[in-house]
Amino acid sequence: MYERIERILEKASVTTPFYTKYALLKNHLFGVYEHWAAGFRYGNNHGRSHIERVLEKLDQLLGEDFLPNVISPYELFLIMMAILYHDEGILRDRKDHADTSTLSR
Repeated sequence: MYERIERILEKASVTTPFYTKYALLKNHLFGVYEHWAAGFRYGNNHGRSHIERVLEKLDQLLGEDFLPNVISPYELFLIMMAILYHDEGILRDRKDHADTSTLSR
């Protein structure tokens, strides 16, 4: 699971609000995505389970002992926030949500 990278981000966030901001957004989006994204016909679930799978893949890709030699706490925060936001265009519409996500602000 991805709890390991969350613990690492939390531990690295002693002097910054990285983990707090990440957790706040994650908890909010998990509820929003489930409502808007999980029930689309003719497509895969883009709700909570999709985000969790992507976070798990990040955990696998990073492996052990990646901070600070490979990436910084700030970079970990950015990657994890990007995972949360990567499909946010789906909140507008299922069709072309990937393109919409790249244009959203």
